Amino acid sequence: MTTLYAAWAISAGVLLLLAIAFGVGVRASSVGILIDQRGRYSLTQLQIVLWTIVVISLISGVFWARLFDDATTALDVSIPGELLGVLGISVGSTVAAMVVKAEEGRVPPGLGSCQ
Repeated sequence: MTTLYAAWAISAGVLLLLAIAFGVGVRASSVGILIDQRGRYSLTQLQIVLWTIVVISLISGVFWARLFDDATTALDVSIPGELLGVLGISVGSTVAAMVVKAEEGRVPPGLGSCQ
């Protein structure tokens, strides 16, 4: 069991370092991992990044722990439906928030000027 925890911690650390490096790499532009099109930090993007790091690091940790213990079962990983449901909710809320932000400043035709 300690192999699993160690593999997960290493996987999470590597993915977190990659996310930080990617965020710093795109810092020159106004859009990044956590920064939306308006140049502000986005809670929805933080949510999707954190869920992605947690889930991928857990799958990677289980893979590496099984590879070190018994290489024949390394690829016998199943993802529970509940986890996929939570990821779907997270992705759906991210997409919905991006649509709302994109439509926020637009004025419907005919309502732009009051005469």
